[in-house]
Amino acid sequence: VLALARTARHGVVELLEPVLTDEDPEVRANVAAALDDLEVPPDGLPLLERLLDDAHSMVRLDAALTLAGQGDRRATPHLIRALNDSDVAPQVVRALGLLGDESAIEPLRQLCRSWSTHPTLRASAAAALAALDQKGGIEELAKWLGARRREPRAMAIHASGELHISAAREKLCDMLGDTRATDRDSIARSLGQIGDPRALPALKAATNDPDPDVASEARQAVAALEKTEAE
Repeated sequence: VLALARTARHGVVELLEPVLTDEDPEVRANVAAALDDLEVPPDGLPLLERLLDDAHSMVRLDAALTLAGQGDRRATPHLIRALNDSDVAPQVVRALGLLGDESAIEPLRQLCRSWSTHPTLRASAAAALAALDQKGGIEELAKWLGARRREPRAMAIHASGELHISAAREKLCDMLGDTRATDRDSIARSLGQIGDPRALPALKAATNDPDPDVASEARQAVAALEKTEAE
């Protein structure tokens, strides 16, 4: 299914439609993945709508993740239901952050506050809340950015960039300028992704950093921000 979608030039949706009745749920789920690869052509939406009603939860989730990537909020209730599945929760939290649907605020808040949840996932949930412009999420994200544990801190840094959380800019700039801080190459990359030109002074200073990885990421971020500023 995936290879067909990547190689066929015409009529891909018509070729995929018969697969929706395949008895193997993994095959049906791959229809959603194939449509995601194709960035969901307009005639592919009816297929995803049918997959949302599939009898198997894996198929419904893959369809919801693909729809979320298109900004389609019909995915939200399916994603919220999947938050309790530890195997897929990181993908789901990321998708909810990108989707920006306010109905996900309370489930994400509960996840963020749960002490039984892995710290990395809690950091991701805080970033998703911050992406929804929730004050509590922004404050929680700031805590994870300053965490001693490397994994949740790295997740908070990564998610800040991926979700374009401008409220994290000032904290990340401070971290970038602290030579004792780790993950400074990731910090520079995230500042570039956030796209806030106010990060330029900190990034320009980092282009001369003795760490070549930090300097390289800073140069790329500066180029991206200067292009944005010019536009």
